[in-house]
Amino acid sequence: MRSVAPKVQNRRTSSILTQPSLPNFGESALTTDSSCDTAMTSATPDRELLQQLANIPEVSLSGFSVREGLSGTGVTVMKGRNYFGSWRAVDTQLVWVPANLTEPGHIVETVDEAVRHTLLLILKSIETTRTKPPRSIAS
Repeated sequence: MRSVAPKVQNRRTSSILTQPSLPNFGESALTTDSSCDTAMTSATPDRELLQQLANIPEVSLSGFSVREGLSGTGVTVMKGRNYFGSWRAVDTQLVWVPANLTEPGHIVETVDEAVRHTLLLILKSIETTRTKPPRSIAS
């Protein structure tokens, strides 16, 4: 005599295993370079900027961090736990928006220029905090 329960269980198992997997939208699309048969990721300027800034140890050693923007695009720069500014890709350009909106923004054409500008802002910030005199202790 055949049991009904194993058939139902097998049908469920087989339907789960044969369903196509959903794409992971956090991953970069992979393309193949036919000339050298290697896979490479196609990165947007903001993702490339994020990668390059994250690979510079002095950024984190100086108390800064970089992360993906809240909307999943752009690069957010943090000074400790405080928002310092962000980069956004607009067409072929990268646009810097500082946390202090009274300061000027900055537009660059390349990722290298954005990395350079970010490092200059970090150095300027470090210099500013070092030149401020320490607070005196109230008696």
